[in-house]
Amino acid sequence: MISLLPFLETKPVYSKGDAADDVAIFTDVKNEYPLFIIATDKQLGLMVFDMKGNIQCSDSSGHINNVDLRKISDDKVLIGCSNRTINSMQFFNFQQNQPFLMPIPSELPKTNIEEVYGFCLYQKDKNVFAFVVGKEGLLEGYKLNWDADSIKAKKTYTHSFSTQCEGLVADDTNGKLYVAEEDLGIWMIDLHHLDMKPELIISLENNAYLKKDLEGVALYEWNNEVYLLVSSQGNNSFAVFNTNKNYKYIGSFNIGKSKNIDRTSETDGLDISNGIQGILVVQDGNNTNKGSKRKNQNFKIVKNIDLVKFLKNE
Repeated sequence: MISLLPFLETKPVYSKGDAADDVAIFTDVKNEYPLFIIATDKQLGLMVFDMKGNIQCSDSSGHINNVDLRKISDDKVLIGCSNRTINSMQFFNFQQNQPFLMPIPSELPKTNIEEVYGFCLYQKDKNVFAFVVGKEGLLEGYKLNWDADSIKAKKTYTHSFSTQCEGLVADDTNGKLYVAEEDLGIWMIDLHHLDMKPELIISLENNAYLKKDLEGVALYEWNNEVYLLVSSQGNNSFAVFNTNKNYKYIGSFNIGKSKNIDRTSETDGLDISNGIQGILVVQDGNNTNKGSKRKNQNFKIVKNIDLVKFLKNE
């Protein structure tokens, strides 16, 4: 299997044990260069890292599991997440100049989810939606209204999957939502036709390159194609599928050891920014120092140019 090598890693998260989980990348105005990494410490809250891997700020709102972001306007950067402490979604306005995470007061309907888990945002024109899924498999979708003072939400979608789900990612351009059911496979929901049933596009049954649990999912657009990346936790690898070619399997890679940075294993969440100058950021479940001394978990960072070389070779 091909190994991509990290050029950078973040400082460890504050909490010990199983703490780091999901990540979202904030880029410049043209979406070409990454500026900050917003990540979850699910025993504490959110953390913001700069592009040297240093901690710039943090928020201690509780057991925040998954995170996503959308740029609404010059002064509105919506950070959304699933907060298991309050069993609800939570929202922030990211102030990049400080940097600072400003909580947004929210008026949200009571969820029917037993324990909120996976989360992502979806933007269609000027409309923004949030999707949250629970450990028991219940998925809920909400239309968000962010006025001057607060966020209000209206429930627009529900679907119940059979078993535990977490990884969620939305394709804003093509109107598709991808859901990772950890022990079964990847589902696609057509967000333009919510009356249609979800489609199982990638199954774990008799699958040689995906091993449960399926965790984080991310989308990367390159050369007029949109690729779906899936964290295959059972074999410490990342599988790549072409969404434009009926989810054709492209290949798999792992993230190996580079100078002073250990290899990545048991990855939960990941995110990737677009463009060849962008980055792939993945959670590392076993952050080590010189192969032995355990540290708190952190995130490893790979240059997109190395991912593009992988795609070309495949």
